[in-house]
Amino acid sequence: MQRTKSLTLYNMIFPIWLLWLLPPVSLLILPANFLWDMLILVLSMRVLGITGALKEARSVIVRVWLCGFLADAVGALAMVFMSFIQPTRASVWADWWYDKVMGPSVYNPLSNPYAFGYVGIFILLSAILIYICNIMFCLNKLTLEMQKKKKLALFLAVFTAPYLFYLPVEWFA
Repeated sequence: MQRTKSLTLYNMIFPIWLLWLLPPVSLLILPANFLWDMLILVLSMRVLGITGALKEARSVIVRVWLCGFLADAVGALAMVFMSFIQPTRASVWADWWYDKVMGPSVYNPLSNPYAFGYVGIFILLSAILIYICNIMFCLNKLTLEMQKKKKLALFLAVFTAPYLFYLPVEWFA
């Protein structure tokens, strides 16, 4: 028996993780993100026993903040790009993909493990980019041994990854 049901994606509620793109919301998100990055940077430096953590953090925070924001944007844009990919024909696979992954990843990624894992891929992508960017660009001004820079970059990647991608839109609809 062949299934003839077609897959139609109507205008979905705007995903909450895209709100950072809107200028009015950016006025709140940018400074909050800056303060969070600064807090994580200073606390991580103190955990690693780096003396003069606040002074050292001031010398690199703008780069850390900008690269973190760029990494978050890449993760969000990759997720948006993937949401536009539609199967060419209706199938059981297409129905499953929409019902278990795409729909829940937009409305409530916490609703099932498939959507949670799917969104987690983009959070992980952003975290990896945060780590790489911090190692290659942001932490260059610090006079630390490479091992401490790598640990610092790892702390930043883990604690500043865009976990808000998991925030369910349905809470606000």
